Order: sequence, then structure tokens, then C-alpha cells
Amino acid sequence: MKSSIQNHEKFCVVPFVKIVQDTKGTVRPCHWHEELKEDYDSLSDAFFGVEMESIREDMRKGIIREECRKCHDCKTVTLNLIEQHLIICIGI
Repeated sequence: MKSSIQNHEKFCVVPFVKIVQDTKGTVRPCHWHEELKEDYDSLSDAFFGVEMESIREDMRKGIIREECRKCHDCKTVTLNLIEQHLIICIGI
């Protein structure tokens, strides 16, 4: 049985499993999301920080953030699309 977290089309697993930093040092929850606003001492601090936790909490509640609409407007996020996203983005 699927967990209730992943049982809705608005859930995205990415903020729970990764964080992105580009060559300029910009930190983002994913490649398509705007950069995080706070300055962090490390990627670990950013990943476990208030901004990322807020994003994860919205995912748990099924709230689509404005920054996430790029993905959700293209297609409804399903478990298959999430799996494809992870394969492309982090190579699992």
C-alpha cells in the first residue's frame, strides 16, 4: 500500500532526497526551483534548514508552491514521473 504522503498527485519526492548547488554556489531544492534565499554555511545546513523544511511540509500537505508550478503545469506529477525525474536528475 502506498504511503499517504505519496498518495496525491501534488507530491514530489525531490526536496526529501536532494539539494542542488551550481558552479556559482547558488543553492536550490531542484534544478527548476528558484534559489534559496538564506545564506548557509554548508549544503547540509541548507538541506536541513527552515526553507527546505517548509517546502517539504507543503509537499506533505499537497500544497503546490508557486516555484513548483513549472513541473505541475507541464504534467500531473505521478509516481512514474517522479521516478523518471529522479533517474534524470540524480541518476538512480
